[in-house]
Amino acid sequence: MIMLDFDGTLVDCRQRQATVLNHILKKLEDKELDENYMWQMKRAGNTNIQILKKLKYPEKTIKSLRRLWQIEIEAENWLNLDQCFPWSYEFLEFASQKTTISLLTARQNEVALFRQLEKLQLTKYFKDIFVVRPETAAKSKSEILRSNGAELMCGDTETDAKASMLSETDFYAVSCGQRSHKFLSSIKCNNIYPNILSLKKHL
Repeated sequence: MIMLDFDGTLVDCRQRQATVLNHILKKLEDKELDENYMWQMKRAGNTNIQILKKLKYPEKTIKSLRRLWQIEIEAENWLNLDQCFPWSYEFLEFASQKTTISLLTARQNEVALFRQLEKLQLTKYFKDIFVVRPETAAKSKSEILRSNGAELMCGDTETDAKASMLSETDFYAVSCGQRSHKFLSSIKCNNIYPNILSLKKHL
């Protein structure tokens, strides 16, 4: 049985994250960030807060952004911007014939996630769908990996890497999502692939 992360692993969340960030900044500062710059910074390991601090935004704006981001980022109108990567369905079709697949993701709004999975026609591929809180994601994911005896975990961030390390689960990172190959290498990920299709040879 394998477990897969969602955002940045199966779906491209760049447009949603960039749009929500600029939507909030437009409200607070009547400014917007260049989308390419924002995504480059995020893939280099920076949080929204770190990006704004580097750009010398006022502390009041940063504090407000932190609060509004939690409200906005999983609103269904923004979730509609997410699209599956072109290779996701091909991999899921292949993998579902070879092994059991479970989804393991960090989200605040479980109901919205299930609606999104249905809309993207992904639900049928997963034996189980595990949802953990973002603030305790690494620990919670590690417990689920361990208790379910997952053979491997595939994800795109340091949180997934840490969860796999804590649970002693083989980890395969993909660099198509929220973290770049360079960043994933810097945190000592040994198996880094451009996307999830490369995982086929391990099934």
